[in-house]
Amino acid sequence: MYSAKEKLEIVSVRGGAAHFARQPHPSRAPRGEGMQFELSLKYTACKFDIINYMHKNRKELFLFYLFIPIASLIVYLLKAELYLTILIYFILPSIYLSFKLKVNKLKIFLFSLYVGIPFGVFIDFFMTKTNGWEVVRTFVPNYKIFGYVTIVNIIWMTAYVYFVLVFYEYFFEKHKKEKMFNNWTKYLIAFTTLLLTLVPFIYYYIDYLFLGYFYLIIGLFISIIPSIFFAIKLHSHILIKKALFTGLFFMFLSFAYEIVALKLNIWRFIDPRQFIGHINIFSVSFPVEELLFWIILSSFCGILMYDVFDEDIKG
Repeated sequence: MYSAKEKLEIVSVRGGAAHFARQPHPSRAPRGEGMQFELSLKYTACKFDIINYMHKNRKELFLFYLFIPIASLIVYLLKAELYLTILIYFILPSIYLSFKLKVNKLKIFLFSLYVGIPFGVFIDFFMTKTNGWEVVRTFVPNYKIFGYVTIVNIIWMTAYVYFVLVFYEYFFEKHKKEKMFNNWTKYLIAFTTLLLTLVPFIYYYIDYLFLGYFYLIIGLFISIIPSIFFAIKLHSHILIKKALFTGLFFMFLSFAYEIVALKLNIWRFIDPRQFIGHINIFSVSFPVEELLFWIILSSFCGILMYDVFDEDIKG
């Protein structure tokens, strides 16, 4: 991330002018002190980088937060259906950020396909088959794959993942990585291929399927447990902090989207046996799992996953 020279140059900023420290002579450092000095400078450099970069983009970041209530008001007044909400909430801001972002756009797009399509198919298949949720309003016929998976939900998931990652790359992760992905990519492809394989297998060979609390189960296995694993694997509080800053924005966005979509009856949750409880707010009701796994954790987990497959981490 930083060369040895850059690590040693960052010391302090006083009155807007940067001051640089002379590199200490290696022979004068007691045993262990040189490494501590380098680690301290690395931490200071990364911390300075996040704060400085946020400061440079604070106006745009503020506008994106302002975008949330404006987009929600537009969607509500238009009485939009699901495709139009995807366009307004996800696609339009993603297009803007894609034009502004200079690097990694192809990488983000491919990762969105690797994750969005398999996860969209797998989750929608089980949630629809077990009467967890259903899409109510779309302006085109809601064609379903295997009788349960809606095309619009696959588009929704892919567009959401892309927006999260392009937002993260633009506002918080400005480093230019030449490698498309690393040696962990094969595990991602293998896992998502497994998810896609399970769907037709269950459709053709299992006539009846009821999994109580499926949202809770799948949330634990694709959100909580992976987040812990990825955080340990990354072993970087700086990357985790960036993911948290990004997750904060998408928590507000997802919460607003949820409220508006339920008020407009764009989607709904069906069987209460699928959920551990419901939250009632603003005259709508949605499962606790929806708050925890989508609104709060989905973007955070997605960014940690992306970083694992983006950084040079050895297995």
